[in-house]
Amino acid sequence: MPRHSVWRLAVVLCFSGCSLYGPPYCPDGRPQAPPPAGAGSGPLHAKALDYDRWYQGKLRPEPYGGVANVIFADASYQNVIGYDDLQDSAIWTGTYLAAEAFRYATVSDPEEKRQALGNARAAARTLDFFLHVTQTPGLIARFAAPLSQESVFLHGSPCCPPGTATDPANLCCSTNNGCTTGTAPDGTPVFWLGGTSRDQYSGWFYGMGIAERLIDDPELRQRIRDDMTEIVTALHDSFWIIRGPDGKPSGGTAAFVEPYEKLSWLLSASAAGREPACGWYEKEVRDVVAVQLTITPLGTEWLNQYMQYYGFNLNFINYYNLVRLEPNGHRRRAYLDSLNKNSYRWVRGSDNVFFDYTAMALRGRANTRTLASDRQALSDFPGPPNYLHPVVPPPAKSLNPFSLDLYHFNEKVDPSRILFAPRAESAYPLNQRCPQDFLWQQSPFMICCQPLTESSWIPADLQGYCNGLSPLPSGPQVLVYPGADYLLAYWMGRYYGFLRPVD
Repeated sequence: MPRHSVWRLAVVLCFSGCSLYGPPYCPDGRPQAPPPAGAGSGPLHAKALDYDRWYQGKLRPEPYGGVANVIFADASYQNVIGYDDLQDSAIWTGTYLAAEAFRYATVSDPEEKRQALGNARAAARTLDFFLHVTQTPGLIARFAAPLSQESVFLHGSPCCPPGTATDPANLCCSTNNGCTTGTAPDGTPVFWLGGTSRDQYSGWFYGMGIAERLIDDPELRQRIRDDMTEIVTALHDSFWIIRGPDGKPSGGTAAFVEPYEKLSWLLSASAAGREPACGWYEKEVRDVVAVQLTITPLGTEWLNQYMQYYGFNLNFINYYNLVRLEPNGHRRRAYLDSLNKNSYRWVRGSDNVFFDYTAMALRGRANTRTLASDRQALSDFPGPPNYLHPVVPPPAKSLNPFSLDLYHFNEKVDPSRILFAPRAESAYPLNQRCPQDFLWQQSPFMICCQPLTESSWIPADLQGYCNGLSPLPSGPQVLVYPGADYLLAYWMGRYYGFLRPVD
């Protein structure tokens, strides 16, 4: 038998359960000794505090919370008239929770530590509420709010039951995001957005898993452990298909949990509560197919550069807990190698601070040049209120030929559904990119993000794409972003020592 065949057979047998890839399966979820704490005083720290004041003071939906874009009547930022991107509130609330957990584990000032703990508790309560408001075991709502405030939260749209036609504003009943009325645990009439996809679960587990490890609050930890156990139990019993109240798959094809997501969520639950998730994880990692599907390149991740760039973000938030918690060194290195080969290789060098920090944290070493570039990117990151405003297209750049081929093919096959956008050959620096709600999941190669209002360098055959993008809010209305992107990158950088307090 050829040597490479023997080696491959040995690897397969090891993944099936030999000593190299054997126990322990149940990780110790407690973090290693935290980095030396230091009082923050630099401009990046001041910007983080400003973002948090804006979120807690003006942008956090009451009474249940949840991260979303907020629409104000005008630039006085006094009168909230609606919300946007509620269908992604679960993933961004989990992201905000992770940021506050990193903050809590990093700061030394008692008052700031108290604020971080209070913010984290509130975010975890929101994610717990999203889980139980559906009254369906293991099903997370994308968002939920009092039915009495339906008009404000849905920006004038009605709460459309699942299966009804999309409303004209496309805010409530967009594809797979039906609105359901129900009752909160305290008896309050509520509505909640369903059609929940695995994306929302990824953010939920990312934030809850980090908070359970970094925040030494018994009540918070117990709530997270109970919630994680409920979710993985329900998913395990449904063969890892997210199901709605009617028992049917929720969110279309995005209801089917990917192998790497399954392992990440089980490992997070194992670290928090051990059983039964620990036994299920042990069974999964002894399944050759399950592990190979997680660590073997599928040959499609590179396409995220041209479509669904947010797929990279989903990979990073799932692999963070998967690599961080895996107790076996061989599997841990295999998972990390998979993240680097399938995702990080395509985003490295594009000033994506969150991806860089995650990769360096899991690798256990930092790159000096990357640290300097990321520090500059955070300096260039706009401060609050970070809002959607008129912008001219980014400066002229060479266009990526393959992206143009994909775009024109897409345009011919189905011009009503553009999946492949034309993109620049190289990434734009952060201060030249389009305003976005969660910057790290948005492509840094975008050549336009709004309809064109003046002549530009963009070729005529691509201007139709730009003009088909969503327009700005009408009149004096202002759409403000919550800032979870900046907060996560900054506090993760502080926790791992990639940023100094004085930066």
